[in-house]
Amino acid sequence: NVFNKCVSILANYRSHTTARTSPSGQLILPESLQLLPLFCLSLRKSRMLRHSLPKGVTSAKPFPTADERAYHIFYGRMVSPNMSLQCVHPHLFQVSGLRTRDGDWITPPVLQENKFDEANVIAASMRPVCQLPKTMNPSIACLDESGMYILDDRFSFYLFIGRDVPDEKWQDLLSVGGVGSSRIRGSSVPTGGLSLASTESAPKLRSVIHQLRMLNSPN
Repeated sequence: NVFNKCVSILANYRSHTTARTSPSGQLILPESLQLLPLFCLSLRKSRMLRHSLPKGVTSAKPFPTADERAYHIFYGRMVSPNMSLQCVHPHLFQVSGLRTRDGDWITPPVLQENKFDEANVIAASMRPVCQLPKTMNPSIACLDESGMYILDDRFSFYLFIGRDVPDEKWQDLLSVGGVGSSRIRGSSVPTGGLSLASTESAPKLRSVIHQLRMLNSPN
């Protein structure tokens, strides 16, 4: 149904705009619709619409489970269009080599009050916000083996640590508790319990995660 709706939208755009004069084998889209095919394809693969079991398989553990699908559908019905795009096309932040003010809480400048401004709007605009690290295209081609990244899909955070990251670099952000015997992709990062370290750099990462959690709230 999602696929058919997407095809119908694009076909109607071609039939009722100047795009009808373009060659038949060429797909011309306005800037506002350029990401629509990608969004629909990602939506079909999301936990809201994907099949819980591959075709022909009956004995495997379902993914997603009924509870996971129900939560994702509930979240999808609550979020704004801008937030819904991130659910299927996540944000990737580079946390190695943070800029000077990344992770710092910044208070916006004072706004001049006027009769059209409500008190709660002014109060909300004056709340401190955390400056987030620079975002990257969430593609394997953009990842560096010597870098560390956070992937945010609005449901979970995933920390990627490259195999070439020195021990002292990731230990500046993370502390290890209950170290396991296995290791991640052959690197020196243990797979035991990880938490933020008690260093000068770790609070910046904690602030970034806190800010992302606030942004991820559907309300």
